Formats: sequence, structure tokens, C-alpha cells
Amino acid sequence: MTIIPEASKPNVELPETQRSEILYTAMFLTAEAQQELLAKYPPKYDTVHATHSTNAFRDAIPHGPIIAGIEYTLKVIGVVDNGQVQVVLVENPFSQKAAPHITISCAIDPDTNKPYPPSIANTVIEQAIEDGSVIPITGVELNSVSGYFTKSHTVVTH
Repeated sequence: MTIIPEASKPNVELPETQRSEILYTAMFLTAEAQQELLAKYPPKYDTVHATHSTNAFRDAIPHGPIIAGIEYTLKVIGVVDNGQVQVVLVENPFSQKAAPHITISCAIDPDTNKPYPPSIANTVIEQAIEDGSVIPITGVELNSVSGYFTKSHTVVTH
């Protein structure tokens, strides 16, 4: 799988009213890639995600056309697990994140009896990079497609 040439990238023009419905843009794993990820890194915690690597979240989504339908191979470069969240770090050139990643699973917070939010992954990864606890990985590639996720929990990749 390769990046589609710039001239043939599908752009999705959305009216501002529809654009406000977008929660985030992302590289969404194909069904096969999700199965591969979960086979190589079985979820350790109760709440399983393993669906995407975020490109931009809410207000950070750039103005202009949303690019959807780009096929891209995400390379897994590391694993982080702090007992609350399990993630793999990936190479994602479309992401605005300092450390692009895919959240695999989240544990239950014993204080609230609810799952830790996947957003804690950003802080956990930052700490793991600082303290050197990221486990480097090579040889794992996951096929993905660009798109966006809406407030109505719909994934759009075309």
C-alpha cells in the first residue's frame, strides 16, 4: 500500500455545519490490519479500541477540504503500556500529534470504575519517551485509510 499521488487525492468539501460534526480526522485501520494488530498485541485491558491513529482533533482540524480515502501503511515503531493504557507508536506523517499512535486498550480506573479515557495515551507516551520505557518495534506494518469520525459515531473514509 502506498500514498496516493497528490493530484489524485480525494478531497471532501464539507459545509461548515457538517464540518462542525467532525470529532477528529484519522488514519483508520482496515479490518485486516486491526485483526493483525490485535493478534500481535492482544488487548491487556477491558476497553479495546485499536481502530485508528488520530491526525487532528476537533479545533485543530485544518480548514479547507478534508482529505479522505488515502491508503497508507502505518509502521509500528514502539509499544507503551503503563498499566492504564496500552498503545503502539506509529509513523503517521498526516498526524499533528507529537507521537502518533494507536490506542489498543484501556484499563478500568479503580477510583471511578470506568475505563481510563484513550486521551491519556498522549501523556503516557510523553512520559515513556522521557523515561526511556518505550519498547522499540520493527517489522509490523498496518494498512489504513484516511477519513474522519463524527459526533454521531460514523466513520467516513470516502
